[in-house]
Amino acid sequence: MSNEDGLSHLEDCEDGAYDFILMHAVIEHLEKEYVEQLLNTARRKLTDDGVISILTGNLANPLSNSIMFGDFDHKFGYTPAGLSTLLENHDYEIAAVSGFEHAKYSGTVRYFAGQAMEAVPRLILRLGYVMLRLRRPATLAPLMFVVATPVVTE
Repeated sequence: MSNEDGLSHLEDCEDGAYDFILMHAVIEHLEKEYVEQLLNTARRKLTDDGVISILTGNLANPLSNSIMFGDFDHKFGYTPAGLSTLLENHDYEIAAVSGFEHAKYSGTVRYFAGQAMEAVPRLILRLGYVMLRLRRPATLAPLMFVVATPVVTE
C-alpha cells in the first residue's frame, strides 16, 4: 500500500466495502481526535459482519514504557480496558483482547523482567487471591491485540 492518509483513503471508499480492517502499530502514532474519526469512519466502511484488528503497546505493562515512550512518534498509549472502551464508545463489540509478545521482548534483560512480571499473577492466584484483572491475558503483555466487530443496529 502506498504511504497515504488512512482516513482519506477510507472516506473515498463506499460504506460497507471492507470485511477486515487491520491497524497494527498505527493508533499510537495518531492524535486522539484523529483516532476517533478513524474509528467512526472504519465502522461505516466495514460490512455488518466485518472485523477491525488493532495491535498497539499496552500501557498496563510497566515494561511497555520503553516501547511506547522510547519512540518520539508515539502520541498516545492505551490499556486493554481503555482501548476496549474506546471501541465500544464508537459502536464496536469486542470479540477478543489478547496479549502479544514483541520480538524485542526476548533475548534481553526485559525477557527476564517480563517473565517475573508474568509470574506475579500466577503466584498471587496460587496464594489464593482472586483478582479477575490479573486473569486477563493482555493485562501484563507488552503489546495488546484487540479484535472487534461493528454493533449492528436494526
